[in-house]
Amino acid sequence: MAGTSYLTDAERLITEAWKQPLDQLRASAASDPVLTGILRLHQALTTLTRTITNQQAGLRRLTNPDHHLDTEALHHLSRHNEQLRLAHGQADAYLNAIATLLNAFPKGYLAELHLLRTHHLTNTPTTVTTN
Repeated sequence: MAGTSYLTDAERLITEAWKQPLDQLRASAASDPVLTGILRLHQALTTLTRTITNQQAGLRRLTNPDHHLDTEALHHLSRHNEQLRLAHGQADAYLNAIATLLNAFPKGYLAELHLLRTHHLTNTPTTVTTN
């Protein structure tokens, strides 16, 4: 299923860049604006994956050998085909955006920066002393 390969590829790119599982990254994304943006692209890609799956299912129903293709069915077939084509184009664009953004940083940089940010947020002093 091509839709899931978009999602699988994006998840692989993200987890390799931050060197953490996606669930852990979601929990700490607020401290990392780049990660927040990437996760928003990932969420859009998740939605498109569902769209691709639904459009493929519609095409399968309409192209079933037992299904009679009248004018209305041909219209639906054309609509599913167009929606599937658009969803694949959008998913490809989102995946390319994720890859391009991640490739803008040196290897290991995002993981190190994220670690520093989350470490800083969890180890901030609770009292402030003034002289």
